[in-house]
Amino acid sequence: MDSVIDASHYEVVEPLPSYGRGIELPGGRYRSLINGYMLDDVFCISHLIILTFIALGDNGTIDGQGSVWWDWFTSHTLNYSRPHLVEFIDSKDIVVSNLTFLNAPAFNIHPVYCSNVHVQNISVYAPLESPYTIGIVPDIICIKNCSISTGYDAIALESGWDEYGIAYGRPTTSIHIKQVHLQASSGSALAFGQRDVPAAFRTS
Repeated sequence: MDSVIDASHYEVVEPLPSYGRGIELPGGRYRSLINGYMLDDVFCISHLIILTFIALGDNGTIDGQGSVWWDWFTSHTLNYSRPHLVEFIDSKDIVVSNLTFLNAPAFNIHPVYCSNVHVQNISVYAPLESPYTIGIVPDIICIKNCSISTGYDAIALESGWDEYGIAYGRPTTSIHIKQVHLQASSGSALAFGQRDVPAAFRTS
C-alpha cells in the first residue's frame, strides 16, 4: 500500500488534547494515512488489515512516501503538521504483526490513549537523514521481535507535550519491549521518560 502525497487529500484534524498542537506547528494536523477512533479488536497482519473492513494487498508493506513531506518540513512550507502513518485513538485490543512500514511522513505507529496493544514481527525503515521520523510512540503496549531504523527516535515513550501532557494527566505506563533491533541517527534508539518499562533490546 502506498500513501497519497497530495496534501489536499489529507483531512485536517484537531491536535490531540495531551499535545495541544501539531508536532511541528500550532493548530491542526493532517490526519494519519491509516487511522481509527474508539475501535475494538483491530488486527493489522501481513495479508490483511481489518479496520472496520478495510483490506490491504498481500505484500505486507505500507509505504508512506515521506520524502515529499520531509522536503516540505525542511523548507518550512507545511500548512499543518505532518501526518503519521498509522494512528489509533482511544482503542483497545490492537495487534500489528508481520508488516513492513516504510518512509513515514512523521511517526510510523502511534497508538494513543489505547490499551492492550501488541506490535510484533514488524520492520520499520526511514532514511537516517529523514527529519524527526519516529518508529513507535507507544501507549500501554508490548513490542516484540521488531527491527526499527529511523531518522529520530526508534521508540519514543511519551504521554504528551509539556504542559498539555501534564494537564491531560495520562502517563505512559506498562510498556514491555523485548528482542528488538533499534537504529537512529539522532534522538535516541529508545527514548525513556515514563514508568513501568521492562526492556531487552540491542542498539546500533
